[in-house]
Amino acid sequence: MKILFISHAASRTGAPLILKKLLEWLKINSSDIEFDILLKADGPLREDFEKIAPTMLWQIKEKKYSFPEYFLREAFRYREVPNHHKKLLKKIRQNNYDLIYANTIATSDLLYAILNQLRVPVILHVHELEMGIKLYCDPGLFKKIMDKITYFVVVSKIVQENLIQQHQIHPDKIHLVHAFACAPWEIRKIKEAITIELHIPPGAFIVGGCGWIEWRKGVDLFVQVAHSVLKAEQSGKPIYFIWLGNASPIELYKIKYDIRSLGLTTKIILIPNSETPADYFNLFDLFLLPSREDPFPLVCVENALMGNPVVCFDKNVGSTEFIDNTCGAVVPYLDLVKMSEAVLSFYEQPDLLAQAGENIKKRASEFTVEQQGPKILEVIQQLITPSVTDLSQPSEQKEAA
Repeated sequence: MKILFISHAASRTGAPLILKKLLEWLKINSSDIEFDILLKADGPLREDFEKIAPTMLWQIKEKKYSFPEYFLREAFRYREVPNHHKKLLKKIRQNNYDLIYANTIATSDLLYAILNQLRVPVILHVHELEMGIKLYCDPGLFKKIMDKITYFVVVSKIVQENLIQQHQIHPDKIHLVHAFACAPWEIRKIKEAITIELHIPPGAFIVGGCGWIEWRKGVDLFVQVAHSVLKAEQSGKPIYFIWLGNASPIELYKIKYDIRSLGLTTKIILIPNSETPADYFNLFDLFLLPSREDPFPLVCVENALMGNPVVCFDKNVGSTEFIDNTCGAVVPYLDLVKMSEAVLSFYEQPDLLAQAGENIKKRASEFTVEQQGPKILEVIQQLITPSVTDLSQPSEQKEAA
């Protein structure tokens, strides 16, 4: 059995990390499966993927050019990119894959290019809700490939419902397999060392958030909740808010503008993505998820496995499929008053915080690759049948025959 796994990126973000963990698990637990990897874009995880299996890169690797070479390269780039893609497609065609497994909607353009030449079963692992589909995929292109997808694997029930209601995908084609965390982690920095670096006093209560700084993740809402909580708390115990994640220059400027205008530059700390985010999750007392849309946020599972209760909205987030008021708080969508009150309740009641931490750690134990990997393997095994595996001709030629 030979499979081509496609990742939209090699970044240290949710979907690529899940795929990496799945492939590591498959390599150990399914000796009858051989696979290659195709990365749409380069990134820090490429070396990790290359250690797992042969890896191809759709994006042309950037090289260093002299000044004259740079202009020559730009002049002939219109040939360089199509030629590179043509060679890759030929290699993919010759590799005789039994199955293509595409990770995320953002691989749709690669799928379209490949499926124009091959007739092969396809699994599309959907990590996105409707806003994500519109952001990361041309809706017209998604419509063109939908009928060619054999099965959809979805990370949450709300993703499943969205595909059925918004895209009329038949329920029989959809398999629910919740996303899983990449635990266990190595904690490289102890809490005390990080708090000293960040000028946070000992014993402070720390509320954490994580994700790309953008509208969907609700970082602006995180700032507003922090402002409300800091105004309302009366115990005098230090409380700090930390957001871990990267941003475009303009989004970073916007959020810093609000923080500065509220006079909270010492209380709300923004930290760029870390190669060891668990160091910071280990620092948090409570995890705040103010996302407006988040299919099944991996950071919630990661924080849950570390015993951090989670506060989130009741709509448009898959985290509500395992979080309730026994292990965190689920508040009405965009109700920042209720969200602030929930944060304050955990801040003011250490016993409540401790009990919720124990509950969420137990509940999150099922969201590991050991629990979810076999479910994905089962879907894969359903599709690999000799009768449909024939890559010798493009699909148009096969139909003509």
